[in-house]
Amino acid sequence: MLKARKLPIPTTDSDLRELFSDYKEIDIVSIEIEGDESIAYVKLRNDEDEKDAIKKLNRSLWRGNRIYVDTFRGDKRSKSDPVSGDNKNKEPESKDN
Repeated sequence: MLKARKLPIPTTDSDLRELFSDYKEIDIVSIEIEGDESIAYVKLRNDEDEKDAIKKLNRSLWRGNRIYVDTFRGDKRSKSDPVSGDNKNKEPESKDN
């Protein structure tokens, strides 16, 4: 997964599709606003595409901003990933020691 930061506010899904238009498969995981910048988390088809995107886009000028694109290995859930169900009604498992 990639983290693109220092993006202008607002940055939309269609803006990111334009930015990453060299790549066929783009999964926009999330777009967040922190302070005076948008931060986007994006998955591309494979590691090779991600490495290529970093090489081409990191520290580039886009819409008047110097943007930074790098690998992100944290835990961000994709907009298209199903959210797991609520477990509030489950009985806790007993531990017999």
